[in-house]
Amino acid sequence: MGDSTMELFINCFFDQVFTELDRGSLIPRYKRKQLVDYFSTIIYGCCRGDSDSDSSFDAQAGCKKAVTCALDYHEAMRAKNRNLCLLGKYHAVVYVALKISFDWKLRDAPTLTRLLENVFTCEATFERLFEGAIFGPKITHLISGWKSDFANRAENIDAVAFFLDHAAAEQLEFPSLGTRRRLIDIPMTSYNQMTPAKIAAQAAKLDVLTLLVRYGAVLTDERHPVKFCAFQPVLYKLNACCEEEKELPADFLACLELLLRAVERIPNLFPEDSEAESSDDFVSVHPELIERGIVPLSKVGLEPVDLKHLSRCAVRRALNDSWQLPHGIQRLDVPGPVKQYLDLEVD
Repeated sequence: MGDSTMELFINCFFDQVFTELDRGSLIPRYKRKQLVDYFSTIIYGCCRGDSDSDSSFDAQAGCKKAVTCALDYHEAMRAKNRNLCLLGKYHAVVYVALKISFDWKLRDAPTLTRLLENVFTCEATFERLFEGAIFGPKITHLISGWKSDFANRAENIDAVAFFLDHAAAEQLEFPSLGTRRRLIDIPMTSYNQMTPAKIAAQAAKLDVLTLLVRYGAVLTDERHPVKFCAFQPVLYKLNACCEEEKELPADFLACLELLLRAVERIPNLFPEDSEAESSDDFVSVHPELIERGIVPLSKVGLEPVDLKHLSRCAVRRALNDSWQLPHGIQRLDVPGPVKQYLDLEVD
């Protein structure tokens, strides 16, 4: 099966089958999965159709064609509606394309960029990509009304890494909160406009938080401290346990340990011009956390910051500014233990 035959199959599907489906036909997750499986079958047929060709190349070409056709349909329907997305199946098809591109590990940069831009143009967020990685695919619909298309948290985390790699390689930024931000830092609309890193910290999901921190997620923002500060929910939880003389939860302690590795010192959590709306948004470090050595004195400005740690922060900042976190660490001409230190694996 050649590319032209494959394109004919897909175009006929959109012209003759997809147009007849109800507007809400792709809202159920299993319906989107059926469409993903349909396109994947066509792609697989394209790979098998020419035994003399490079199957890897054919798979990439087939995947690109399927994703492109889906995006063409989405953009055409939006254009007919004065550039306003019709939602329902007309937008859900973008997530079919997103799942296909991940399943087949699409490498075509312009197509992946176009895919992410289609998502953001209609939603102004990437929360549907991140929320399944944080909470799991079966929980998200209770919060945002959407079930993740990925099989489980592990697959969704892999998908987040896949798209973060592309976004970094292409240096993608999107308009958000009065400036341009990276994909990793776009707030999640259904979660009070908080960032993925803060949501992961609040849920004490160390695996996701580790991924985001390694990729250079912003952990605090002076202009939007409540939305961005990943320290706030962690310290709030630990402070409450100290006040109530309860055992400190291991998952929150692990998250705090990771966050402390990534910053020179804990940011100001209650600036005078803060956007905080309640006292719960203002949080400091409980003295017991300092007395027990959980939070070093240097992290709260009571001692000078260790030169080795300052160097780590400086190197990571330089790599992040040049869009090279985390993979740029492995290209540095330094010993393995230093690479582990820079990649936040050890103190």
